[in-house]
Amino acid sequence: MRKKDISYILWGLLWVGIGLGLLVFREVFVSQLTYVVGVSILLLGLFKFPEALFSWGKYPKLRHKLVHWLDGLVHIAVALLILLVKDLSAIWLARIVGIYQLLLGFATLINYILLRNDRVPKRFNQLVIALYNLIFGFFSLFNTGDMRETLMRLGFYLILVGLTSIMDGRRILISEEREDNVKRHIRISVPVIFTMFLPHSVMTKINAFIMEELDLTEELEQSRALEAQKSYQGQPVLKVFIHTAKTGFNTVGHCDISYQGTVYAFGNYDVDSERLFGTVGDGVFVETEEAAYIDYCLTAADKTLFEYQLVLTETQKKAFESKLVEIKSLTVPWQPTSETQKASYMGQLQAIHGAHFYKFTSSRFKTYFVLGTNCVLLADELIGTAGLDLIRMAGIIAPGTYFDYLEKEYENPNSIVVARRVHSPEIKQLLQESQILD
Repeated sequence: MRKKDISYILWGLLWVGIGLGLLVFREVFVSQLTYVVGVSILLLGLFKFPEALFSWGKYPKLRHKLVHWLDGLVHIAVALLILLVKDLSAIWLARIVGIYQLLLGFATLINYILLRNDRVPKRFNQLVIALYNLIFGFFSLFNTGDMRETLMRLGFYLILVGLTSIMDGRRILISEEREDNVKRHIRISVPVIFTMFLPHSVMTKINAFIMEELDLTEELEQSRALEAQKSYQGQPVLKVFIHTAKTGFNTVGHCDISYQGTVYAFGNYDVDSERLFGTVGDGVFVETEEAAYIDYCLTAADKTLFEYQLVLTETQKKAFESKLVEIKSLTVPWQPTSETQKASYMGQLQAIHGAHFYKFTSSRFKTYFVLGTNCVLLADELIGTAGLDLIRMAGIIAPGTYFDYLEKEYENPNSIVVARRVHSPEIKQLLQESQILD
């Protein structure tokens, strides 16, 4: 029985409890929950003052204490604001739900239009989802006089999120043999805004460890212990890379995969085809050598890469290779020709390392859309053939959402995700310095 497994179940039960509270008590429950949250944040903020004063080992310098005290003041200010608007919390919650549904609806509608323009079959469900979110989002945002339906929809949604979290902790409830037969057909995750910046957050923590010259031995030992518990044996042949960066749009992340030393990436890499503020463009499929690609990401783009290694059976390998051949059959070779294309991120990769580019002639990947047919969707289509049970995910799939899923699979002893590595410019520099000293 692992703490992580227990935490997944406890969080799941909490989400289910909140969902049931919204279904049964609605506005009264929101008001009381807001009061509890406000008081909790207030107490947390007040606690930060004596904590910084007496925790000499954790906050040895005055500037560390001041930063911690400032953090406490921010907590207190947020708590007072929450308590001040407690009686209006149900209205604001309904409006937030409405804004989120409208944004999701517009994004899904754009995705439907792009699929329609590319003549992609089985696209009607995107239109239904778009209209559903637009209609209910409009009523949630502007019809705040009767919030029962909005709170009930939110309650049902949180119950599904909770059940998904409970399923993530199911490994303590069932045996390894039964787990192979328990595959979820749909995964309900928290809104993408909560997972969008997860890779960037973890990268920031890693860089803080490096800059403060703290000991990473404990973290490395925990990773080795997790990898030693894995029930799947063999040499990993498939890798998933989640990218993030310190600044700019790359903080949201990117996802690509590597199979037997070759990286396969998908993105809006034809800069001349970009439109709608760079969120839409021709879908470009990239094939390049793994080691050179990692080095290029670290040096040219100053990215941090989280690498997850997967072990595949012979059957899974054949299924993956068959899917890869199927996807490549929908493409034709493409070469950057204009000066802007050659000077772009991927144009420079080709000039330095000789990457191969392809454009799709058909399929939903013909047009890239950051909130629809994006890098994660293509990676998931390939990985889904390899045995991960993330068959369909409700809502928008972002690199951060996939990062959260892969972290959970890595912690699962019975998962085919058997190892995790981190590549960053800071770690690379430390390794180079250690080699010089040796």
